[in-house]
Amino acid sequence: MYGLRLFHCAGVYARVDLLADALDGEFLANGTTNVDFNQPMLTALSSIQNNENVMLSIGQKEVGLDVEGKTVVERKVPLPVKWIKGLSSVQIYLSQSEISHTFNKIQTQQLFRSMPKGK
Repeated sequence: MYGLRLFHCAGVYARVDLLADALDGEFLANGTTNVDFNQPMLTALSSIQNNENVMLSIGQKEVGLDVEGKTVVERKVPLPVKWIKGLSSVQIYLSQSEISHTFNKIQTQQLFRSMPKGK
């Protein structure tokens, strides 16, 4: 994970880079999207078990998570104008960043499971 930025509305900007061996499928292009992870996605991420097959798909209009045949989809949301300045600052920061953490499969699952369950 490279960058993390908190917004006053309790939003979080995070960047995750996956190494080539983590990908099993077609890689079309780099990109950025604005997706609001609601309770179903947070619950699905925090419920991942060590022995489960997980597939994360990131498209132009949605992010999908499939865990053992159960799929959760979050749709792209409009980007609030006030975020543009903050996201521009993040891009400047990230252009100068270096790898700070590398996680294996188990560590990644532990990270997702440690996410707060929410309300």
